Amino acid sequence: EQIEQMVARAVIAQSAAEVASKAVLATAKSQAEAAGAVEATLRGASEAASEAAARAASEAVRVESEHTKAMLQKQASAALEHLGEVKSEAGEHTRLASELAECRAALSAARRAAEQS
Repeated sequence: EQIEQMVARAVIAQSAAEVASKAVLATAKSQAEAAGAVEATLRGASEAASEAAARAASEAVRVESEHTKAMLQKQASAALEHLGEVKSEAGEHTRLASELAECRAALSAARRAAEQS
């Protein structure tokens, strides 16, 4: 009877060990699946972050390009305005030079007239 009890205990212990082993395997499998899901999620997040970074870099280049373009347009506008002012001053100088030439010619004519009289 003691042997039967020992055999029964051994069978119960073996059954318990098998149940525990199956539970450990199921837990390990579940954890592996969860780890795989986490890895896939992280991979997806990494790809999304990379794409977002590329879009942000592209947008930064576009914005910088627009900023540079606007700045160059302002500089060109200021240069054209300055050129207009220079042309206006040059026109005034040309007009004054022409008047000065007329005055000199009139003065020369007046001197000649004075010398003849």
